[in-house]
Amino acid sequence: MSDGDDIPKKQLEVSGAGTGGRKRTAIGADDGGAGKGPKEFPGSPENPSFDFIPRVVICEPHVLIRAGMKRMIPFCQVIGEASDGNEALALIRALQPELVITEIHVDGIYGDELCTLIRESCPKTSILISTHSYHATKFFHQVMRSGASGVYLKSSGRSELVKAVTDVLNGQNYCDESIARLVNQHPSPVISMPEPLTEREIEVLIRLDLRNRDIAEELGIQLNKVEKCISSILKKLGTETRTAAALKAVGLGFTLLPLMSSRNSVTGLTEEEELALAHADAALRDVH
Repeated sequence: MSDGDDIPKKQLEVSGAGTGGRKRTAIGADDGGAGKGPKEFPGSPENPSFDFIPRVVICEPHVLIRAGMKRMIPFCQVIGEASDGNEALALIRALQPELVITEIHVDGIYGDELCTLIRESCPKTSILISTHSYHATKFFHQVMRSGASGVYLKSSGRSELVKAVTDVLNGQNYCDESIARLVNQHPSPVISMPEPLTEREIEVLIRLDLRNRDIAEELGIQLNKVEKCISSILKKLGTETRTAAALKAVGLGFTLLPLMSSRNSVTGLTEEEELALAHADAALRDVH
């Protein structure tokens, strides 16, 4: 992980009902019980129970996916919905929810900037990123540095969303396993190299399909550091171009981060988008 990537686990706190505070809606408790924090009560994995009703704002461009998400988390109260970053930020500042579920790729205010603005104005609001593989891996470090508590893939469906929301509401960080495997890679132990790649060089190597400036922004390092890393990578791998280095990296057991997916010529959607819509439709039909 890059410098500053060790994100501290955020503890959810209950503020008073006074000016600027948020009061949680307790379940089966008087006002004194509402301040005990995010204790989870026994419940099914699909429908966990808390000692309060978590209030949620969803920022998602696609109306069907928004509706499906609401159905997937019945243990939460969705108090606001938005289709772009500006609308979402206004709602979040006004409503001060416990949790925001937001797509990275939204109009108005983009990904990590939206996370930063939420964190500045609503420090007790947790943020769960809901997106697809390309944006999840391309912007993973940026959104986590900016205050997100986790990254969820919309294409993974109801059970994984419930787990992500539950983890985040309990003050834990969450990351889809497939994304975690991609952004935290190590060379295969069965393959030896005369001069091993450093952790930073591996982070740059698996992102060679991105522009140098994009790599620098994602990893939070200077552009000249990226350029030095690439020169070192080419030397260590014995290649002359970044394309050759990327190909050799695959042979060494690395997985390059996913490119933007192609779109169906008929629907105009990527495979992940179609799967996310299918999950949303199933949730609305109450099909498990």
